[in-house]
Amino acid sequence: VYKRQPLDTTESVHGLSPKRHHSEPTGRDPRDSTSMRAHGITEPPPCRDTVHGRGVGRASALAERREGCTVSDSSEQIERLLESSDARLEAGDVDSALADLSRAIELDGSRADSYVRRARVARHAGQLMRALSDLDRAVELDAQGAAAFYQRANVRSELQDFRRALEDYTRAVQLDPEVAKAWHNRAVALAELGQVEQAVADLERAVELEPERALSFAVLGTYRLRLGQVDAGLADLVRASELEPSLAYPHLSRGTHLLEHGQVDEGVAELRAVLERPATAAQQAQAHANLAWAYALESDDERTVEHASQALELEPDNAYAHVWRALARRRQGDHPGAMRDAWCALELAPEAAQAHFVRGVLQLDRDELELAIRDLGRALELDPSLVEAHLERARA
Repeated sequence: VYKRQPLDTTESVHGLSPKRHHSEPTGRDPRDSTSMRAHGITEPPPCRDTVHGRGVGRASALAERREGCTVSDSSEQIERLLESSDARLEAGDVDSALADLSRAIELDGSRADSYVRRARVARHAGQLMRALSDLDRAVELDAQGAAAFYQRANVRSELQDFRRALEDYTRAVQLDPEVAKAWHNRAVALAELGQVEQAVADLERAVELEPERALSFAVLGTYRLRLGQVDAGLADLVRASELEPSLAYPHLSRGTHLLEHGQVDEGVAELRAVLERPATAAQQAQAHANLAWAYALESDDERTVEHASQALELEPDNAYAHVWRALARRRQGDHPGAMRDAWCALELAPEAAQAHFVRGVLQLDRDELELAIRDLGRALELDPSLVEAHLERARA
């Protein structure tokens, strides 16, 4: 009834920041967890041939000086471009930030950190394939740079390529095992691949490294609930809310759990708390979809349609919002609208038992008995505990 757990995609000046030629990432600065400011450079990088990446010899350096342009000048210009790109991005000028980074790469195409930075901006702009190409190049240039593997894993996760994302996250934590957000995101990839127990272990590592990580506690609690570890899971969700009261995700997870166990009023209260907080669009959509579910359980058709429609405005591919709206529309007598929702739900989630159930019931209403029996049977194959499907198939 809700989909992916959130990745931790905050950008920081510590841990998994792109390396310079001359040094490892600098130490942790808790005041700046989301910006992408450039680090100051304390010494010039080694001279490079900007085309082939070979060391620049004395003769070529002298030739550059005769032309009025030194390698040191170039490195200083690159640093200014990197700083400018960060400032432009913070100001919302993505195109100019990309232009600055492209110019930096033109000046020295051998620096992996420039490609990682441009990939971050491209990803910020939704240009995922461009970001992936830059990160492939960064990995070619520096196979020991954790930042490139981590950022590429994030892009692959957004592209739903969780298997290769897991490979990159694994390489990132091998290269830099002290970064909690890499463990967090690997846990999400593991869970997407059905490896929930391993995901729990990764999240335990994340909160061991950073005991104040509210988001990691929230996702850890969600996975423990999925494994049936109810007391531990609920305790993790409480801890997440204590650490960050404005965080919406623990309320979404608690609300869903309560609805699954028939505690509708309590679940509704938690889901409404999601909408009162600065939730992401996806989290708001899931909250509305689950509120539609809650009101469908109470046969409150008007509010079911209202919340399902709001969910679909935010997230058009939310299959369960279509399911709950179909059920409500059927009760309201809007059979064509209900059937449209049922078909949409099955196109989005062919293995959703509830979607087969609602289409089967609608077909039964129209005396399409063979089709109804087929859909209701499929619903029971997918979820044998669906009591309503047993009853409706018997009626057919």
